[in-house]
Amino acid sequence: FQIFLHFFNVGIDLIDKVRFVLGQGGFRLTKFVVNEDSVLQNIPEADRANEIKDLKSDIKTKALGIKWDVKLDAFYFEVHLDSVENVTKRYILSTVSSMFDPLGLINPVLVTGKLLFQEATRLKLDWDDTIPHRLCMKWNNWLQSLQGIQGLLIDRCVKPVNFNDAYVELHLFSDASEKAYGCCCYVRCINKEGQIIVSLLTSRCKVAPLKTVSIPRLELQAAVM
Repeated sequence: FQIFLHFFNVGIDLIDKVRFVLGQGGFRLTKFVVNEDSVLQNIPEADRANEIKDLKSDIKTKALGIKWDVKLDAFYFEVHLDSVENVTKRYILSTVSSMFDPLGLINPVLVTGKLLFQEATRLKLDWDDTIPHRLCMKWNNWLQSLQGIQGLLIDRCVKPVNFNDAYVELHLFSDASEKAYGCCCYVRCINKEGQIIVSLLTSRCKVAPLKTVSIPRLELQAAVM
């Protein structure tokens, strides 16, 4: 109860201070999204986001562009792809770019789409040329695989309340192959009871250049990234 009361007071205090500071500059802060009902009740209904007048139903919104299931407090992804008869390089780039993932939570999936675009570029196709049948088959297989991320939920919180006193470590990894290179960062928390929780914080990846580059050099680029 004491932990709950502490975070309740912190939440209310943070909201009040932010509104006060912005109010001094003439900005009225509204459209609040809160996933704790007791905190939500302290925010006037007129100042809440349209989708969160109460917490009695499933609420889905965005946090800095990332889709957020408010009640479950988890990020999720939606895939809405239109089927087309003629797959072109322009369509491939548009599709891959439309999947917004600034934290890199689904980079292992998206990198395949980027590699397919690079393959279309290697063939020196014009933007609106239909890609070869072999490449089109790979593209359609990748599109079907995207359905696997529809039900994916990733906890927004990387350090739960019972890890408030935890020792926190950052573990970073980087690697490279002939096709791509990347890095990722995990948060590892160890509380006083010896419990451990590990969460992915962020990741980055890039496809290898069309011009051949040695693996050690790509590994160095991954480390720099």
